[in-house]
Amino acid sequence: MLYTIAELLILSLPLLALTVAGGLLWRRLHSGAALLIALGFAATLVGEATDLLVTLQLNDLVRTHPGDTVYVIAHHYAFPALTHYLGLLGLWAAAAGLLWHARQVR
Repeated sequence: MLYTIAELLILSLPLLALTVAGGLLWRRLHSGAALLIALGFAATLVGEATDLLVTLQLNDLVRTHPGDTVYVIAHHYAFPALTHYLGLLGLWAAAAGLLWHARQVR
């Protein structure tokens, strides 16, 4: 349990800091670029945290039902794929927002 909490903090704290920074930037400027940054990093944070929790649940299911491994993995495959793509789309949105913001400020 301690390992998973440390892993969650290591993965989530930088994304949380970037989400808060994007939110503060949006409060200051009220621009679309700042909103895109904040929402992109927030989506990535939600995707990463959900992906980690689903992975832990899958590991527990596989450990408790070793004979049904293929069924468990096939049954829970769609949701981790969705969270994976949510994180990727969030990163793309945040990167586009950062480029847009840099262009506006320059």
